[in-house]
Amino acid sequence: MAKNSEKKYLLFFANNMELRPGGGFIGSFGIMTWKDLTMTDLKIYDVYDADGQLTAHVDPPEPIRKYLKQPHWFLRDSAFSPDFSVNYQIAKFFLEKEVGLKDFSGAFLFTTTAIKQLLSAYEKINLVDFNEIVTKDNFYLKAQYYAEKGFFPGSTQKKTFLSALARQMLSEADQANPINLLLALKNALDEKQIVAYFEDSQIQDQIDLQYWSGRVFPSVCPPKVDNCLPDYFFPIEANLGVNKANFFINHSLTINSQIDVTGKWENTAIIRLKNTAINAVFPGGDYVNYIQIMIPKNATIQEVKNDSVIINEFDLKNDIYQTVGLLVTIPPQKTIDLKIKYKNEFKLIKGKNIYQLLLQKQIGSSNQDFTFNIKLPKRTYLINQNFTPLVKGQTIVYNTTLTADKIFFMELLRE
Repeated sequence: MAKNSEKKYLLFFANNMELRPGGGFIGSFGIMTWKDLTMTDLKIYDVYDADGQLTAHVDPPEPIRKYLKQPHWFLRDSAFSPDFSVNYQIAKFFLEKEVGLKDFSGAFLFTTTAIKQLLSAYEKINLVDFNEIVTKDNFYLKAQYYAEKGFFPGSTQKKTFLSALARQMLSEADQANPINLLLALKNALDEKQIVAYFEDSQIQDQIDLQYWSGRVFPSVCPPKVDNCLPDYFFPIEANLGVNKANFFINHSLTINSQIDVTGKWENTAIIRLKNTAINAVFPGGDYVNYIQIMIPKNATIQEVKNDSVIINEFDLKNDIYQTVGLLVTIPPQKTIDLKIKYKNEFKLIKGKNIYQLLLQKQIGSSNQDFTFNIKLPKRTYLINQNFTPLVKGQTIVYNTTLTADKIFFMELLRE
């Protein structure tokens, strides 16, 4: 981490029960200093301590201005890109402007879920100053209790609790089950509950290869592959309800692909969101969700629906991908199906075709059920794939749990 040198790394603690595109609402941040492969210092701060010192105006992303009614942008809301490398640069800007901190070698983001996963390697953590025993089962409630109890901007409750917990976990690391700790760390990285960015490009390249960087990746075909059809899908949620409703939200995703007789490929994606909260009492309540859906840049959007209601007005951006954005509200004990139908620009041709779907999982999002249904036209056959579907005639069905970014390959033969 810092051989023959001293390096500083930013730590972000994101509450993914208040999910944002980059992992969650930033409640606390820290600075970890390493020298000669040894951690020499760890400081954790409440985000409001820094945000309260910002004197300049910074325009927020439009959804924050429009739906949160917040005319200014602060570090606490900076995780608003689905790409951690982008959020890291924005956070560095805020920290330099707010408190004069700079010259970092990289950053790590930990969600509430990640802390819980790491705690699974410990029998318990005894926080003497708080007279608390913390375990993976009570961590979220304890953290929320100290975050909300007597809270006001500048309160030290939350940062002191997190700081004490982080220090105690580090000091007792030798008492944790080493195998369980390594497994928990790997699972949190694989599931995008921890993401990392390094200024050293050689290190970062290795992080990217493991899909641990929380990046938005381009959907590109492997080199020297003929007739490759690259598809892409990435749903991104932002809880703008000023609550912790994501604790109560269940997700599922279904993509139905239909290829017509001309070879044109049409997808209908169904995002099901169920709010299991009993009532509107905090930390639950309405799930006010600004949801964005990224699809291929040149796809043609045919229809967007909230249940059976056609949505004619939605935000639309076109960068490396096309992004549809809209606000949906799911009251307690309600379920909605958000549907988007789009047609890809590519088409199957006669002979062999390689279809590739890059499906990305949002930083901090919960694992969810995923169903992939593909209906092939006559005289078109699946001859190879990198997953194990059920094939019956011209219908291909695959069910799994989406825990990380996935790439699906299918080799199709059209006569």
